[in-house]
Amino acid sequence: MTKIIIFDMDGVLIDSMKYHISSWGKAFKDHNVSITNEELALCEGMSYEQTIELFAKRHNIKFTEAQEHEIYLEKKRLLAKTFKIKMFPHVLRNLKLFKSKGVRMAVVTGANKEFSNTIIKKYFSGLFEVVVSGDDIKNGKPSPEPYLKALKMLKLTKSDVSQKNIIVIENAPLGIESAIRSKLNVLAIETTLGEKYLKGAKKIFKDHKSLFKYINQILYE
Repeated sequence: MTKIIIFDMDGVLIDSMKYHISSWGKAFKDHNVSITNEELALCEGMSYEQTIELFAKRHNIKFTEAQEHEIYLEKKRLLAKTFKIKMFPHVLRNLKLFKSKGVRMAVVTGANKEFSNTIIKKYFSGLFEVVVSGDDIKNGKPSPEPYLKALKMLKLTKSDVSQKNIIVIENAPLGIESAIRSKLNVLAIETTLGEKYLKGAKKIFKDHKSLFKYINQILYE
């Protein structure tokens, strides 16, 4: 039976979360909102609207629609200015190996479509059947909608949709919750946050080497 692996992108395929966190932090600070790096890391997977609404509520601030758009554009500008692509070790080699073995693969990310499509096309061309971005859904992680959207786009049969056949790789608690609410089997990796934040996952790995070693062991059990 065909196996399916669904990857988050930032913090799983590419080492990029530090740029997102820094850009969000500076964009909010320009609007007199101070947010810690840990707070920003914990909301990874949300759409930009959800992120802005979350911190506005926490700080008891009411942004206008224009202000929310300004924060988003500033975050986007800062990200473009500082962002550097760095793929995690072992990622590309293993993705190509999985593809050669007939494993079906998808990406579910909270990043916008323009950003995610640029990354996938340039660095992972031909490897993923489906990419679900933050622009493709109404409710971002931790809602199950992003992963359910991926399952629908993969056109899976009922027999395909089981924890036995589908593996999700995440690095953040909201992504883990989203996958679990979609009744999927989740593995987590400590690239952004430590083990204590990732406990909803079935297994937690320190690095990509140990993660891919485990996946290769279980693929055809």
